[in-house]
Amino acid sequence: MTLLSGGVVASGGSPSSVTVDPFGEFVYVANQSDGTFSAFSINSGILTTEVGSPFPAGSNPLALALDPSGHNIYFANSTSSTLSGISGLPINATAAPSPLSGSPYATGLTPTSIALSAVNNLVYVANQGSNNISGYQLNSGTGVLTALAGSPLTGAQPSSVAVDPTGKFAYVTNSGSNTVSAFSIAPASGALTPLVGSPIAAGLLPSAIAISD
Repeated sequence: MTLLSGGVVASGGSPSSVTVDPFGEFVYVANQSDGTFSAFSINSGILTTEVGSPFPAGSNPLALALDPSGHNIYFANSTSSTLSGISGLPINATAAPSPLSGSPYATGLTPTSIALSAVNNLVYVANQGSNNISGYQLNSGTGVLTALAGSPLTGAQPSSVAVDPTGKFAYVTNSGSNTVSAFSIAPASGALTPLVGSPIAAGLLPSAIAISD
């Protein structure tokens, strides 16, 4: 791996998470310590800061995710003082975006990770501080999140959540029990059902998870 010429660009304070839009045209970074996110366009691999960036995000945004259209962005606000830890914002490259209707959305305490299934427009959030997982249905037209029936689900200091590319399974690292939980996702309701043998042992304090397709 070789650093591109001009490949280092300034972000906001304490960048904590990064994602690329579905079309490979933009990069977004959550800046935890100053409550902002940075937006960059991609040109031959080089990042160019978008006008007005960084933009307001939420309270210590630790993780972020984009909807399948790339039109809306969501942040897990890890130190939100209330149970409203998910900010939803439309992408606007020229001005600070206004929150989506209903944003911020209710979560458990200390949301640390957010995952979105593009297959069935489902969103899951790991709430480490309250030992549970929140689930939402994403309205593909408006970007609004609606809590799933039965949400939140019990966890053990869940630190990270990921959904497989088929949208059929979700996986959660449990830093409080040194395990990884595996769930099947109900196509219609988004409900999570533990798979046989779950949870399984992991290393000490598992903090992140990724799925390879």
